Amino acid sequence: MTKNQEIIFKTIEDSGGHLTADEIYMHCRDKESRMSIATVYRNLGIMVEKKMIAKIYMSGHTDYYDCNTVKHEHIFCGRCGKMTDAHIEGLKAYLEDKTGIQLEAYDLCMRYICQECRTKYNKQQN
Repeated sequence: MTKNQEIIFKTIEDSGGHLTADEIYMHCRDKESRMSIATVYRNLGIMVEKKMIAKIYMSGHTDYYDCNTVKHEHIFCGRCGKMTDAHIEGLKAYLEDKTGIQLEAYDLCMRYICQECRTKYNKQQN
């Protein structure tokens, strides 16, 4: 792992897991690194290709990056953009049983409104 990749990995890891490329860049810049945004994107691509990190594709939204490369699902708040891990035991087997096909892979990101955003919305309504 290169020095820049170590910085990027540590940044994602220290965040608790899910950051966009721009958020990674901002954190790296704050750590007095002279890393450019192009360097961040290039290294993220390499790290995803080498399976050092996972890229979470978000239709209609910025992609996120995750240090946890073990298969798991995600929930995404459509208001604030917070991404959280969700572990659904036996989902792959269930999907295979219901569809009758053997899955090579799947990606699942469920959208919801987190409790913080619900609370904020309810306060604004009162």
